[in-house]
Amino acid sequence: FPTRRSSDLKRPGNVLRFFAHCIKRAEKVKEPTINQAFVIKEFIDYTGLPEIILRDDLLISEQELANFFKERIKGQDDIILQLATIVQLFKAGLNDPSRPIATLLFAGPTGVGKTAATKALAEYFFSAGQKKNPLFTLDMSEFQHPWQIERLIGNTTSPSKLISHVRNQPFSVILLDEIEKAHASVFDMLLTLLDEGVITDRNGRLTDFRSCIIIMTSNLGVQSQNSLGFVNQNDKQVSVSAIKQHFRPEFFNRLDQVLCFQALSNESIVNITQRELDLLHQRDRIQQQNIRLNFTKNLVNFIAQKGFSQAYGARPIQRAIQKYIVTPLAHYTMNNLDHRHLNLDLIDGQVVISNKP
Repeated sequence: FPTRRSSDLKRPGNVLRFFAHCIKRAEKVKEPTINQAFVIKEFIDYTGLPEIILRDDLLISEQELANFFKERIKGQDDIILQLATIVQLFKAGLNDPSRPIATLLFAGPTGVGKTAATKALAEYFFSAGQKKNPLFTLDMSEFQHPWQIERLIGNTTSPSKLISHVRNQPFSVILLDEIEKAHASVFDMLLTLLDEGVITDRNGRLTDFRSCIIIMTSNLGVQSQNSLGFVNQNDKQVSVSAIKQHFRPEFFNRLDQVLCFQALSNESIVNITQRELDLLHQRDRIQQQNIRLNFTKNLVNFIAQKGFSQAYGARPIQRAIQKYIVTPLAHYTMNNLDHRHLNLDLIDGQVVISNKP
């Protein structure tokens, strides 16, 4: 079985049921032999865990791991190192098997990369085989009253969306956004989740979260900062102090790490803009017609300037791309047949698209 620890054997459900699934799958694809490679492939399809984590004979390159996160998270080198460490601990089998894989609190304002870091962690851990999105997000501002906890764990007749998701996809990343806005009763319920990796519903049935990564976000301690994000170590200490004051010690002590996101530099904002522009190549029309897009440096800087906000960080960059790039691009491709390689430039304050031979 492609796991190292006894607790892992239970994670895909009953072991016999999993092997029965392998047998049925082998019959369907007419595979004459069920060997280790076949079982590992089926386990990857079920969990989304990459083969390099499942197999002890494969080593993770620290540089490749860092590059994976650097491609997806800009301007947060300290965060990247800490995320890479989480992967390495799990690969080595040194994380506590009786708790979730990791319980993290991301501190920082809107638009500095907290969501990007969450998506990157979900992609690395659980996107190798799953066809469904392994990231499940809850806006905790919707749980400000004690009676709303029923929406979190479900009632006597049906489970909540969270419980249903984890029962169907036990290998997931659970994002609890703006955790500080939740009611105190929610924190009481989360104590068991963070400590023992389980939630008990109204019917007394346990849901196992030990194969999940739990991430919470908060902007506590940020409102008093003059800049977007944390500029220095003192700023980070102020934020951690605010978090400790808000949450009870028994809750704070159950967190594995508090990760403080630093302020975005101009270079980071440009890099984020370049990455968002590069992602346009993944859109259906661009892929179907094999269109290659080239963005000049002037245009990238222009979008970065238009898309960055002191209030919302890098979030508005996507709206700027929609307004200044996607809309003109749609008009151009609808009126020009030859658009296999397009050059997009900024001339006299206007976006100009031309066919590049």
